[in-house]
Amino acid sequence: GMILGITVHGINQAQATYNLSASEALVFSITHNVSFIAPPSSTVEIEVQIGFDAGSGSETLFLGLSDNTTIGSNGLAAYLLQTVYEPSTRQNDVNVIHKWIVTGLTAGTSYKWYLTAKASATTGNPTLKWGGDATEEDQVFIMKVIALPTAIASYAVYS
Repeated sequence: GMILGITVHGINQAQATYNLSASEALVFSITHNVSFIAPPSSTVEIEVQIGFDAGSGSETLFLGLSDNTTIGSNGLAAYLLQTVYEPSTRQNDVNVIHKWIVTGLTAGTSYKWYLTAKASATTGNPTLKWGGDATEEDQVFIMKVIALPTAIASYAVYS
């Protein structure tokens, strides 16, 4: 499908981090979002790439989406907050790529969605991270929206 919207941060920039809490929160609402116009199929794939340091407690990472900068006013489905990574004690620093499929959008309507995140606990300061320049090389943050085809029994199934 066609890319409908993309946001990239951290290209040749010093590393940036976001300390996670045990409650769902927006990850820098000014930068960690993507805008798009819903395609005729009313179905999109949202993909995000970001670094994760699970902290000394090897905490679990949850990522979600919000259509509002206030979590309590989020109009998106609760199931979009998903367990993304459960580290072992030896796998604390990873590049996370996660995808959501969202159906039932209104074709032609503009949307702006924000990345949300939380950790299972805050032991050892679990963080999200991105950016890389000459001194610190981490992955860039990418959030993109891809148009998916209309659901047709033989080649596009969303169940």
